[in-house]
Amino acid sequence: MKKILPISLAILSITLTPACSDLSQDADIEVLQQEQLRSDMEQLAAATSRSSLREALDDPRLHPYALARAMFEQSELKAQAPTFLFQFAATLLDAEVAPDLVEKELNQLIQEFDEISRQQEFYAQSPWMFYIRMLRFSQQTANHERTERLRLQIENYAEVNTFDLNASGELIDFYIERGQLDDARRHYDRVEDRFGRFILGLPLIKGYVAHEQERAAQLLIDQLSRDLEGVDYFIDDWIKVLLDANRREQAIAFLLDRRDAILATLTSDTPRMFFTHAHNFTTIIKNLQALGRETEAREALVQGYRYGLENSPGDWYLLRGALPYLQGFKALDDDALFAEARRDLFARLYALLETSENFAQIVFGFSNIMQELELESAGLEFIDQVALFNDKEQRVAPEVLYFLLSYSYGVLGDEQKGATYLQPLLNDFTLLEQLMTSLEIGQNVLLTHLLDAGYIEEVQALIGRSPSFTNSRMVFDALITRERYLEALEVITQQRIDPVFDIVMLLQVAHGYLKQGQLPNAEAREFMAQHWSRYMPMESGGSAL
Repeated sequence: MKKILPISLAILSITLTPACSDLSQDADIEVLQQEQLRSDMEQLAAATSRSSLREALDDPRLHPYALARAMFEQSELKAQAPTFLFQFAATLLDAEVAPDLVEKELNQLIQEFDEISRQQEFYAQSPWMFYIRMLRFSQQTANHERTERLRLQIENYAEVNTFDLNASGELIDFYIERGQLDDARRHYDRVEDRFGRFILGLPLIKGYVAHEQERAAQLLIDQLSRDLEGVDYFIDDWIKVLLDANRREQAIAFLLDRRDAILATLTSDTPRMFFTHAHNFTTIIKNLQALGRETEAREALVQGYRYGLENSPGDWYLLRGALPYLQGFKALDDDALFAEARRDLFARLYALLETSENFAQIVFGFSNIMQELELESAGLEFIDQVALFNDKEQRVAPEVLYFLLSYSYGVLGDEQKGATYLQPLLNDFTLLEQLMTSLEIGQNVLLTHLLDAGYIEEVQALIGRSPSFTNSRMVFDALITRERYLEALEVITQQRIDPVFDIVMLLQVAHGYLKQGQLPNAEAREFMAQHWSRYMPMESGGSAL
């Protein structure tokens, strides 16, 4: 009523305004009063919504979040894995729930973990992981006092414990975001794992650069550059860091040096070592091209490409080893070279399809790799030939071919053709049932493709009334992606797997409702009531529906 009374008085004042008042002034007053009314009603609606949500989040019959919390209290998770509590905070924060609700829940979660830790210290192992996650969540709120309290608590743990890489990384990122680079470096220096130091050193260098600490950035760059094997695993990231630190020439020198080292294997006693560096080699060339060194890139591409084809170590190389060269030739804007390589590679793959027993695997691999390389147009040309090829010589069963073509066209961007080839399978359910047991396709690939295409009901019919947990979870994930939360709740209610998985899935549904700003309807509440009755009898005093 506090919001409504001023509006009523304002409306009353309009009726008492003398008729001789200036019409323009009256219009202005009316506009202002309408804006005030709209603002007050919006605030009232928001307050009512928060009040309703607050009540729902406390009642397992009204919201999947509350149901997940109640089930957690009854499950072994509370005793044996209390760090799971941070998942509840993550759900609320990611859904951008009202700050006052987040504040209340964060404090409750921390208090509950503290109590469990005191009572069952054995199960609350590595408690700093929980507190670090909560620190990162608290950092997103306006409660600076709690954030500082958590930070000091974690620092106390750090004095007597060795953190794992995940915990160290989270803490280092926390300090980098706050601009406290000395604290970030202090925790970085405690990391002993070689690859961990390289991975965590990259964001620290970026932090130094962002705060114009060039000397510190260069010292750490020099330190990490001595770990050649570590750099080889993260070439793209390393080049980006060097460029951010204005070390362009150093980046080019590194790329040229690594290019020469790999090419040198071709004239060594073990030339086939070249193939162990195939991925790194094309990555190096791609970065050289991006830095304007087209001549060096072109020479290396041609040399590596020709050697690879002449000395191919196996059929796999045509896909994973040779196809990436097409991306390099495309980036050179050399149409003739790109066309020549495409024609040659596709001819070799086509010949391989004529003899290989792995027809389906080759088509799957080709389509996925061409999508990764962003060469969908060229990939579609090859799949068109595959469709014609099987018309001449049937290498696989018709239902397998239909699926392969539907999958490949879909992956490569021609969804219309993909749907066309899928339709014969949808028209004859027995064909889909045959594919479920096909060794050439694989059940997961089949179901995933159908779900991605939106055929959820068809998949449910295929997997039956008692599906495996894996299949049930695939359907559930598809429903969540399409925001069909009521049906997702029904899937949880129907399955009887494990409370732990139920809690995780309920949080996904809760996140969806929270993100939409909606409360579950009566039918959804019925599903939750059924589910909760498995773990705790319903309270007396009437239904929540």
